Amino acid sequence: MSNGEKLGGGEAVELGERSRDEERGIGVRMIRAESELMGGDHLAEKKDEISEQLRQLNEAVFEKVDMVAVIERTVKVARKIGLGKLAELRDELRENPEIGLVKAENYFAEILDLSLVPYLDTDKKLEKRTLGECVNGGRHPDRISVDIEQHQGDMDSVLKTLGHENWHSYQHDVIRRVKAAEEGAEVSGEMRQLAELYEYNTKTYIEPDVDYEGYRRQLYEIEAETFGTLVKMEIVRMKADERKKEDFMAEHVEVYGEENLAGIKLEVHRVLHGLDMGEFLRKAGVQSLDELWQVNEDERVVQGYVVALSDLVGLEQPMRVRLTDKLEDNKRAYLSYETGEVTISRERMWDFQPLSRLPEIAWKMRQREIARNDHESERGKLYRTNLEFYVQDNYKMHEAHKRQLLVRESDYFMKEFLSILDEQATLEEIEMMSPEERAEVKKEQELVGWTPVVSEKYEIKGK
Repeated sequence: MSNGEKLGGGEAVELGERSRDEERGIGVRMIRAESELMGGDHLAEKKDEISEQLRQLNEAVFEKVDMVAVIERTVKVARKIGLGKLAELRDELRENPEIGLVKAENYFAEILDLSLVPYLDTDKKLEKRTLGECVNGGRHPDRISVDIEQHQGDMDSVLKTLGHENWHSYQHDVIRRVKAAEEGAEVSGEMRQLAELYEYNTKTYIEPDVDYEGYRRQLYEIEAETFGTLVKMEIVRMKADERKKEDFMAEHVEVYGEENLAGIKLEVHRVLHGLDMGEFLRKAGVQSLDELWQVNEDERVVQGYVVALSDLVGLEQPMRVRLTDKLEDNKRAYLSYETGEVTISRERMWDFQPLSRLPEIAWKMRQREIARNDHESERGKLYRTNLEFYVQDNYKMHEAHKRQLLVRESDYFMKEFLSILDEQATLEEIEMMSPEERAEVKKEQELVGWTPVVSEKYEIKGK
């Protein structure tokens, strides 16, 4: 069976070719369904019982659809939709429709918990005024098509259509799961009852150009349209949330605007000024910067580096590092602001780059401590404002994400600190040279104009 969303008078469904029986209406469809259920003469004595079952199914699917149950089922799934994710998908659809369609399809398949992710056809041209369709794959994945051109650039409409068509795939999936239960899988009694309704609706489906009102009132389409409408409502909420956040950002330029850079420089200078590099290395448990460079490979150095960084930025509760062989979802690291623990994957430690990432994390921990404990300071107020609305990184908001105070400040600290380490390592290396080599290096430095600019700016004390 092929279900498709159509324009005109409401959301309509276009099916494949119809048999004459289907064109004659519900009465003939009930007779056909009854014949299939009767099976043969040996079931004739159960005719009255089966006829009553069919009457009840027909009533539940066509005449008295349980709207409370429909709303409960669809709202339960719609609540899983994240506004941030929805915005990300919309932006991806605008930037690259083909990739955006695949990502959106995978997202709907995920929140609907489909056992088989539908195959998405992005090239198929559908009939005029047909926005999308879902072809039942039976034991195989369904095929969903969305005619992007007929949406005329309205990506909100595309998301609603994908929601509608994926709900049809959910209906097919319920039937699929119950049939699989006959081969040993377990399903609930509720799912079995639902599969019975869906399968009956499949066999007795009303086509829109045969009886449009009947088509709209059947369970299959009521559910799919309800879910599509809920997706549309989430899009409306998403837009309202975006406008609210834009207004909030405009009111707090000291957090989200270019104006925050001057304050960032002052705060970082306050922490780094007068840093005693020899003391830092001792707290890190290493003898030289050359030894500190092993932090990306040596777990012992990682632990010492964390201690020294925690002290440098003034954390009340020092960071703790735990290394594990592998993290869930192949993550490089996981940070808990609540416990102050950083969990690093040994498998991806080199990819994580502790030398640069840990200073950034230490600063972020500092920001949250100040926001939590220092309610009267100007910095604490600014951090709390940013925490109230933290701009997530996505295609549309990437620049705003990087510019916000919490991110920009931690990034600035990390870069300044690494510049100091790099300069001090150069000076350390020069110090170990012979007088002749030092003289040669000095000539080269004068030629290119190299000086330890950042170290001088913060008046860093060498080893």
